[in-house]
Amino acid sequence: MSDFIRSEIVGAKIVEWYSCIIARSVDQAIHLQAEIKDMLKKMEESDQILAYYSLVEYRFNMMMDQTTDREAGDEMFNRIDPIVKSSMDNLLHYYYYFISGQHEFLQEHYRSAIKLFRKAERLLEYVKDDAEEAEFHYYMGSALQRINQYVFASSYLEDAIVTFKRLKYTEKVIF
Repeated sequence: MSDFIRSEIVGAKIVEWYSCIIARSVDQAIHLQAEIKDMLKKMEESDQILAYYSLVEYRFNMMMDQTTDREAGDEMFNRIDPIVKSSMDNLLHYYYYFISGQHEFLQEHYRSAIKLFRKAERLLEYVKDDAEEAEFHYYMGSALQRINQYVFASSYLEDAIVTFKRLKYTEKVIF
């Protein structure tokens, strides 16, 4: 009998963790991170799941710190870039572009963030989560607003607000 945990099980737990991050359920996100770290030690080898974990962990750190470390982010993206490029997983590509865009956004590189968000937007159809889609609309609208593209920004932000209200994500609606 093998002591390995199947990578699909760890992947599902990472998706659950990411949902907590979007909902800003901090306590639950912290708990899941610890659980996933333990699972990774026992997981069968999977570069793709490790790439997912790295992206979501980076997003978790952004939520906790409300900022990013430019060098740490660049190093992480460079490390997982070959894995993402060799993957056929559209959702992994989406996360890569979206979280890279968030990294650029927090560095106040709004045009660069928008370019990455546009790449992510082409893959948005593979995202089957309303909260994730609303989060995307929020960031895209916020980035467009920062470069004075108010008409486009308001469309994205309105979509985000409607979805966040429906999902009862009060904190997101306030922001």
